[in-house]
Formats: sequence, C-alpha cells, structure tokens
Amino acid sequence: MWCFWRQNRADGQLTLDSETISTSHVISSLAPPNLASIISDLTFPTSPRTSVGVVSLVFPVPPFQIHPDGFGYLIPRPSDPSFNPSGILGVVFDSTALPGLDSIQGVTKLTIMMGGPYWSSYHPTIPRPASGKDLVPLALEHVRTVFPSIRDIEPALVLSSLHKDCIPTYTTGHAARTRSLHQEIVGSPWNGKLSLVGNAFAGVGVNDCVWSAEQMVEALANGRSATGLETWATSTPEQIP
Repeated sequence: MWCFWRQNRADGQLTLDSETISTSHVISSLAPPNLASIISDLTFPTSPRTSVGVVSLVFPVPPFQIHPDGFGYLIPRPSDPSFNPSGILGVVFDSTALPGLDSIQGVTKLTIMMGGPYWSSYHPTIPRPASGKDLVPLALEHVRTVFPSIRDIEPALVLSSLHKDCIPTYTTGHAARTRSLHQEIVGSPWNGKLSLVGNAFAGVGVNDCVWSAEQMVEALANGRSATGLETWATSTPEQIP
C-alpha cells in the first residue's frame, strides 16, 4: 500500500491519509527512504540504489526462427565500454524460459534488461534515459544485432518501463545496521508490531524477497513475532559481512 501513515502504537491505530483504522500489526514493503520520512523513531539502513530498464518485445514469428530453446543470456561487463554502448544486462527468452507456461503459439516474446551499474557505477557511466520509451530503440537494435532474422520484422507488441532506484547495493555494515533495526522494532515502544519485506532488507534478489516474506507471514500466522529481519538478527558478524 502506497500511502502516508502515522502510527499510534499505544492503541494500535494507524492513520492512512485521512482515514484512521485499527490494526494489531503493520507489514511494510516501502523503501527505507520512504519509511524514514514517515517513521521518525526507527533507524533504517540506507544503501545506494540503482535503476533498471526493462523492455518486452513480442514478434509475430515462432521462437525457433529467432533463438534456440533456453532461458536467455547475460552479458558480462566488457573491458571496452564500446562493446555494449546501450548498457544491456541480458535478454530473457520468455517463450521458452518456462516450457508449458505460455499458451500463445506462433509468437516470440523477449525481455531485455539494461542499465543497473552501467548507469551508476561503471566508468565511464552511460546516461540514464529519461523514460521507458527511450529504451525501446536501444533494445530493438540489440536484439536485431544478435538475431539478424528479425532485423526486418516489426514487433507486434512493445512494453517498456524504467524502474528508478529499484535495486539496493548493500554496503559494509549492512548486517549490523539491520540487526540494530530488528532490535529497535522488537523493543519498546514498537514491541514487534512492525514487519518489513522487500529487497532493502532481506536480499536484493526475487528469490530472497519471496522466501523472507513467506517466512515472515508463516511466523505471524502461527502467532509468533516476526520483523522480517530475523536472518540478520540471528547471524554473527563472521557469518554475514
């Protein structure tokens, strides 16, 4: 839920915009900067964040005319930046990545990911496009270079999006800061009434986010307290840097 709320921990009331509701627990997936702007008595870990562009293309030809069966490919960081001037991270073969999932025949779906460190930390950096639409010609040029068979074929559908500051990069001390936040939440006055999910806390990958959220919800469903930060809280500095 994307809304501004203020907590009244004494009586379990929350104010969502102008509406006040009663609740015994809050689960938040907001990023730390947003949480910090509305919760002043907790110290949230901060990490540099990078942006990623995603373009999905659907071509009106079957996959075997374009690429072999498989999940797709990733592009290693080149020593010469001119090798990858658009900052392409990789391409997913959606039509064959998960066999049996897609029932549409005779079309090929590709997802092109770009940006990330190319827009933030690699040197020289590549300027980040202003919008998702600016990503489309870069994606088309890439797949048409890799797969010449579609150079003269126009996609039947194009979807593009620019996800700004979507991936955090954990810096030294992240584990200690997250353990400290866990202790703040379980202590007074919160008393464990807040749980946190999302890539800012429990791992940047999709698998990490799903697993940690599942563990947290299972704990709450069984009457146990869960901040969502237990992995960090129970690890020693030697186990997690």
